[in-house]
Amino acid sequence: MEWSHTSENVITIRMETTGQGWRQPFLKLADVHFDSPFCDRRLLRALLDEALEQNAPVSIYGDWHDAMQSRNDPRRTLAELRKEYAGVVAYGDALVEDSVEFLRPYAPILMHISDGNHDVKMRKYLETDLLERVCNTLGVPHMGYAGFERYMFKKNTGGHKSSKLLFFHHGKEGGVVSKGTQRSARWQEWAVADIYVGGHVHNEWRINRPRVTVAPSGKEVVDETLHISLPTLKNEWKLKGGYSIERAMAPAAIGGAWLVFEHHPRCRNNIHVDALRAR
Repeated sequence: MEWSHTSENVITIRMETTGQGWRQPFLKLADVHFDSPFCDRRLLRALLDEALEQNAPVSIYGDWHDAMQSRNDPRRTLAELRKEYAGVVAYGDALVEDSVEFLRPYAPILMHISDGNHDVKMRKYLETDLLERVCNTLGVPHMGYAGFERYMFKKNTGGHKSSKLLFFHHGKEGGVVSKGTQRSARWQEWAVADIYVGGHVHNEWRINRPRVTVAPSGKEVVDETLHISLPTLKNEWKLKGGYSIERAMAPAAIGGAWLVFEHHPRCRNNIHVDALRAR
């Protein structure tokens, strides 16, 4: 299996399938907020170790950093500053160094890390791109707020080829009641793909949306698009107080998702795809 950028906003993954029993997982993460004291680093490491063991490539769709504690950031609060960053002279440099040290063992399986709203804000307040610096040091692609992943399948015996297209977007505000599910319809209106992945709302769900199309044989077929909302690794919800409970918000879903491709004789092109909880 290999991957490479085929344009600024598209990454292409090529793999061989081996028929019955073939299976390939991919780990999907978003809203890690790595430098927050509420980031579940133990779970994060466990998921990345599992991905390494399974040779499962990893995509991180925005907000790797929390990065709200710089001098000029109006969101700053001592309650959300990790103790190891207290008193450091170069706050931004410390975040970069900490991230690089943590991610270095996993660099060979990191397909890309993309931007989220926190990454956009930190460029405004810090006037530097921390995520770009992390990615450059690790040799990992840094992608923007939205883009595509193109999964290309080829049988190891030659001949048959197929593909699945994934669209990702970090996400936008909202989702207090709907949990962000309305975007499954909105995104499908203007981005053509088989799989849609987003984060931001810290809610976990999967939705299948049937659609009709025409197969290469010239016959109409009904297939499905898969929509995935990724949870977070930032677990700051407490009844006693804090950002979420003071706004009467429910606890966030914690973890990630496994996107799994596998051989299935009843599926179109013999490729079945689904999302499983990563906890």
